[in-house]
Amino acid sequence: MEKITEQSLWDYLKTVKKPIVLYGMGNGAERVMDKLEEINVFPKGIFSSSGFAKNKVFRGLKLCSFEDIEKTYKDFLVLVCFGSARDEVLENINRIAKSKELYIPDVPVYGNTVFTKEYYLKHKENSAFIKNNFSDERSKEVFENIINFKLSGKLEFLKAAEDNETEVFNNILNFNKVNSVLDLGAYKGDTAEYYLNLKGNLKIFAVEPDVKNFKKLKAFAENKNIKCYNYAILNKCGDFEFGGNGGRNQTFASQMSYPNFKLNNKGIYNKNNKKTEEKDIKTVKTVTIDFLCENENINPDFIKFDIEGEELNALKGAVNTIKTKKPVLYISAYHKTEDILDIPNFVLSLNMGYKMYIRHYKCTPCWDTYYIFK
Repeated sequence: MEKITEQSLWDYLKTVKKPIVLYGMGNGAERVMDKLEEINVFPKGIFSSSGFAKNKVFRGLKLCSFEDIEKTYKDFLVLVCFGSARDEVLENINRIAKSKELYIPDVPVYGNTVFTKEYYLKHKENSAFIKNNFSDERSKEVFENIINFKLSGKLEFLKAAEDNETEVFNNILNFNKVNSVLDLGAYKGDTAEYYLNLKGNLKIFAVEPDVKNFKKLKAFAENKNIKCYNYAILNKCGDFEFGGNGGRNQTFASQMSYPNFKLNNKGIYNKNNKKTEEKDIKTVKTVTIDFLCENENINPDFIKFDIEGEELNALKGAVNTIKTKKPVLYISAYHKTEDILDIPNFVLSLNMGYKMYIRHYKCTPCWDTYYIFK
């Protein structure tokens, strides 16, 4: 990994003299603030995009507009603390980056680990092993840019890693040859709709754990060649607590312990000791991919994994399916810091002769990054 030379953003921020301000609130900002406090760096302000409610206070900082911050400080450094693939949001980030020093800290959606310089150095040899196993030069470029972005937070590396999703589906995945899709993390049917637009005569098996989303998925699937399952996918079958409010970032309650939540025997609380509503913590049936495919007679030739940090566990429960059917695997690799290494390590360990690729689509931070095994 000779091209990984970037200084860690977290190390750099310790040396910055100009004021540091946050762009965006929510879980991402909570995680960034936690890491900044850990290294004794304290932001001077926070702003949001126009149209968001003002007169809010976040971790002791009053929410302002970008223009308010400019009136207060002649020069400042911006840390982007949210994720988005919306063109207007990305354009605004690019606009700010033209006049201000701007970084996008890479913090995990789930889990405790942050991709620091120390983390990279600890796994440097493994990173080189993974890079050498890619099947095309573009994957090697994307992988290096992603690692450099995770270390530096620089927008230029994120842009250099971008590819067009439809081109990937046509030219790498050869989606026109796919007949049966197992869609894990089907949400409300958005990915199923995308797949059907690419190829109309598909059989789709759509799995979604959240009850509210599942009802909308069922409505979308009506009169289509889609069969829906209200399960979560793990490495074992059973009943598990599932946290969330119907949005995309659903997760198991046990993952809510860091950094925005803490668990005790009386329930789940956030950093301000406000109890999470019991209605947002539900019990969900979990199954393995092997169990589902065997019991429902599913023979997928394409499996999409986008299950909020449980991709590796899902793979562990799919070994028989992978070994007997060798489907194309399309796996999100951005929910946990460890995913970028752990996912390819596991699939390569199965010795199935897969060709391996990695692609990232336009999004900030390094979300919408997928491993492809075919």
